[in-house]
Amino acid sequence: MAISARAVACVCISVLCLAFSTRSVPAQGLDVVAQAPSPAITIKAVEIHGNKRVDRSTVLFYIKIAEGKAYTNVELVERIREDVRTIYGLGFFRDVKVDVEPFEGGLRVVYRVTEKPTIRKVEFQGNINVDEEDIRERLTVKVQTIINEATIKETVRNIRKLYQEKGYYFARGEAVLKEGTRNTVDVTLVINEGERVAIETIIFRGNENISRKDILNAISTSESGFWSWLTESGIFREDELEKDLLRIKLLYRTRGYFKVQVSQPIIKEDRERGKLNIVIPISEGSEYNTGEIEIRGGEDVIPPEELRIDFQLFPGEVFNQTFLVEDVQRVTAAFAARGYAFADVRSATEPDDEKKTIK
Repeated sequence: MAISARAVACVCISVLCLAFSTRSVPAQGLDVVAQAPSPAITIKAVEIHGNKRVDRSTVLFYIKIAEGKAYTNVELVERIREDVRTIYGLGFFRDVKVDVEPFEGGLRVVYRVTEKPTIRKVEFQGNINVDEEDIRERLTVKVQTIINEATIKETVRNIRKLYQEKGYYFARGEAVLKEGTRNTVDVTLVINEGERVAIETIIFRGNENISRKDILNAISTSESGFWSWLTESGIFREDELEKDLLRIKLLYRTRGYFKVQVSQPIIKEDRERGKLNIVIPISEGSEYNTGEIEIRGGEDVIPPEELRIDFQLFPGEVFNQTFLVEDVQRVTAAFAARGYAFADVRSATEPDDEKKTIK
């Protein structure tokens, strides 16, 4: 925060004036100095100087100092400090200074701002294996907008994520800014692609009741093999791995392991060889059977017994999450066939941990 020397001098003069307005009063045999409160001074004018693209009314809307209001010295200093933080927080300015001066029997407060430059152009350097158009789709940095550090960081993250989706796990990027004329800046996104990273091994830790082969068949991520260069299998894609964690969880819940927990994968990097080894921890829990199946609502349209005929879930059998979803779809379709196209059918599960059943 920057407050000009003129503003500081003004405040200091006021404080000095206060020092001469004290008086001594006795209290329990001791002299206690009591300070008279400073008089409130009315703000006669609030001005914004230096803004070119940002409208004056925008700044005035957010600041606390207002024309016509009166403030003591302490209040004025605190409000100015708060206003400077607020103006910086808008993200439009690189510098803010404040002048406070006598004006028409009160004070005039002038906020002198220096705007951040606008982006003149955005260029790329180092992108060989990913098309520029694909990268531009991920940009949050836009031409003719005010430079913003958070937006630049977001763009760099988006580019790295794009490369990871395409198998370049070790790709890195940085933004290089070059100031131009008329308060503009050119942004060059320098990309170090690295090599495509292959998955050497996928290890499941804790899978005792479902085989590694069954889990691998249920997910999209795979280990690299002899034909990976042709099929593009075995290439690491972070977003696909996240989906695979849900696929593993669904696989277990189709086999009765209702409370299975699939933790975030542990990724071991081998940068020299361009390989990744992935460990996925699994806590299977216990196997649950299907308990009571209750149907609530809609009895006056379709009797529950009629709906149960086509159910795949049966009490006493191993609970299957996929069967439950499909049974909900069947009930929805049955009501739609009777003219209730917007019927809302939802399932609720209640586990009984003692009986190991799902109601």
